Amino acid sequence: MKLYRGIHLSFEEFINFDLNADLIVPYEPIIDDQGRKCVADGNEYGVYMTDNEQMVLDVYGKVHHQGSKIDPSISFDGNQSVCIPEIAIAYEMDKDKVNARKPFITSILKGHYNNGFMGDEWITDKVSKEDFRIIRLMIGSDTLHEEEVIPLTHDYNALKEEVIKIMKERIERLKVFIAYLKTLNPKTLRFMNSVDLSQYKKIFGKNGYYYLKEEDIDISTFDGVIDALRYFVYSQDKEHIDLSTLRKIDMLKLELKNVPINEQEDAFDQLLLNEVNSIKKRIAEADNPNVKLNFEKRLVFWQSLLNKYREILEKKKQKDVKIY
Repeated sequence: MKLYRGIHLSFEEFINFDLNADLIVPYEPIIDDQGRKCVADGNEYGVYMTDNEQMVLDVYGKVHHQGSKIDPSISFDGNQSVCIPEIAIAYEMDKDKVNARKPFITSILKGHYNNGFMGDEWITDKVSKEDFRIIRLMIGSDTLHEEEVIPLTHDYNALKEEVIKIMKERIERLKVFIAYLKTLNPKTLRFMNSVDLSQYKKIFGKNGYYYLKEEDIDISTFDGVIDALRYFVYSQDKEHIDLSTLRKIDMLKLELKNVPINEQEDAFDQLLLNEVNSIKKRIAEADNPNVKLNFEKRLVFWQSLLNKYREILEKKKQKDVKIY
């Protein structure tokens, strides 16, 4: 029979954690009134496991916590913070090799047995390093990054180094994002939402626009063309990012979900042209000079978007030309 165990660690804990070491309980037991070794909730002291793999993958071996705040002075969207995510590890071991036994469970906690999943809990005093294997190691999600399952290797030292490398790169990007958030006014931070954060992920996340030059963007696909257009919007004012236009571009792109791929470039050109013509109509209908002036400024901007889009498409066509 195979048994499974899951743990999650803060990044600081992970740095000091030996992936090659025996699995033990990292604290001393409490002795109850019957002289038994217990943990704080009264259950038996030892290394807990389960015969339900899915429970470990869904609960103990998965990150469910936001993590540790990098800068507590910065919060957004109510009370969210930019945090360093935790790391979760799932193990597999053979029941007979680890001398597993059923633990004694206090009556008050029996309703929470095996975390409510099917299967049984098992316990042992120690799992030797020769008797387990890591079956999944994952980094939790954070403000700029989705959760990430790390490809496994039998060299656990190399695996640890890879995780630390990824985490340090993430933290640097998160710090860059925090620096930008500090330039925003408190009201903007307070009302920042998940839609805004999805835009910021594309800017400050891995391979985000903040770290790119225009020539770095692959425009061989329609998605790449839209990325190049989005980069153009971002680059117009990097200190005051135009989220509303970035959201509008995404909305226009969604209108093409039923358009054949080979027709999407022309269809998007038409959508941009429609926006330009709509603004021209509003200028013609405006009576208030200030309203008219605002629409004229908007027209200049959207016309520049249309021109940039067509410029990107022209570059794409030149790259698509095959030289024999």
